[in-house]
Amino acid sequence: MPARGGSPPGSHPPRGVPPRGPSHSRKSSDPLALSVPEVRLERTAEGWRATEDDLLVWEPTLDEVLAERSALHPPALPMAQPSAVHAHREASPLVYGPISSRRFGRSLGIDLSPAGWRVCSFDCVYCELPEMESADAAPHWPSAGEIESALGRALRGAGPLDSITISGRGEPTLHPRFGAVVAAVVSEARRGRPGTPIRILTNGTRLVRTDVRRALDLLDERVVTFDASPERVDRPQRPLLLGSLVAGAALLRDVTVQSCFVVGGVSNTDVRSVETWIDVLGELRPRAVLIHSLSRPSARARVQAAPAPVLEAIAARLRVRTGLVAKVTP
Repeated sequence: MPARGGSPPGSHPPRGVPPRGPSHSRKSSDPLALSVPEVRLERTAEGWRATEDDLLVWEPTLDEVLAERSALHPPALPMAQPSAVHAHREASPLVYGPISSRRFGRSLGIDLSPAGWRVCSFDCVYCELPEMESADAAPHWPSAGEIESALGRALRGAGPLDSITISGRGEPTLHPRFGAVVAAVVSEARRGRPGTPIRILTNGTRLVRTDVRRALDLLDERVVTFDASPERVDRPQRPLLLGSLVAGAALLRDVTVQSCFVVGGVSNTDVRSVETWIDVLGELRPRAVLIHSLSRPSARARVQAAPAPVLEAIAARLRVRTGLVAKVTP
């Protein structure tokens, strides 16, 4: 297909096709020359269409390509798009640790982010990494083979482990070959550390995708971030539809939710935010809810950790209203 055009919809025909009205033909005065069949031009919702007996070609404009993408993927769901990729240039290994995790014990981390980039569909106010910048180039994503090799090397010298955790500096499900990467991680982990749980930390914005859910179900635990007042706290690239998150998560084998509460310039510990959060969790019915706050200073100085008694009160309210398992990690 020819390269996409960048003009507004309906402005001109595709490049290389003369604008001669609804149809045109080109005939040579040389009787031995090949005749050029009549080409019919038609403007459709998909773009300019040029047709002849054995040809069907169209060249959508850029606006039409984006409209087509929005029709295939609802615009309320955060998606990784070249014009909206956020990144933080900082070198980081594919596999890091082991680290001591408050929630998962001694954990070996796997970062699926492109080398030197952080790509995420959220820009959370409590994130410990610096503010993200708009990307001006397409990042190089690590391949399944690169991640599998790095994990194999790390496992040989990692010592005892309580968890192998896919996490890192961005949203792992945004990897364009996420299914292949998860399969490689599971294969290497089962070979090198059979019995060690394999988890993922995800913001859940791509759970509506069948291929993403299929890959997630290969893992031992799916930990999905769902914070109270997500529009203010998580700052998604696009409005977050809670119904889509619930519907996608409900199709997984099971799900664990982690929720962060903060106070300060942005707070989500108020009664209205907490009650709405509980309503959604009551529908989602996760196998456990992990409640936490900041363990390290946020790169956004206007938010601070919620006090431990506030976290305990929120957990108690969740248990009373829903009967769900709620754990506070200070």
